[in-house]
Amino acid sequence: MSAPVSEAVADLGAAVDRVAERAAALDDATADIRDDLTALGGAGLLRLGLDRAALPDQAAVIEEISTASLAAGFCVWAQRMTLHYVHLAPESLRENHFD
Repeated sequence: MSAPVSEAVADLGAAVDRVAERAAALDDATADIRDDLTALGGAGLLRLGLDRAALPDQAAVIEEISTASLAAGFCVWAQRMTLHYVHLAPESLRENHFD
């Protein structure tokens, strides 16, 4: 892994473990994926690659989450793509949606 993921590996490992524990419930929609997305975002793992330098690190995050639950991996990818699109949007839109 490259530096950004390596620095946050404990957070990523904890997120993957949590998703793995909840995989069946996530897959049958009896658990809320938003809890996992919040944890990933709080750890800074969804912002990786917005500068394009760490894009392989973002792919690694999605891959690791997907190994625990494909449904969760898809949701992480979709959330990350939304962040990417907003990041590329005009400044006025970014100011309203990024902190």
